[in-house]
Amino acid sequence: THTSWWDKSEMTNERFGEELAPKYLSALEHGDWARADELEYVIRDYAVADTEATIALYEALLGRSYTPQYPQSR
Repeated sequence: THTSWWDKSEMTNERFGEELAPKYLSALEHGDWARADELEYVIRDYAVADTEATIALYEALLGRSYTPQYPQSR
């Protein structure tokens, strides 16, 4: 599955909640649209990767294979 990276480290649920989300909300609050757009890209990438991992796990539990639809690299 796809792994999301941000600031040279793998994105995790913990990092998302403690680091990325507050920076994104701060950028919105201060009208820093360029920074918000940059962080939004990371948020989307992480959300898609996390969703695909959940689908892969679900399919594996049912004994089926799953091929992620998300591009593995950009």
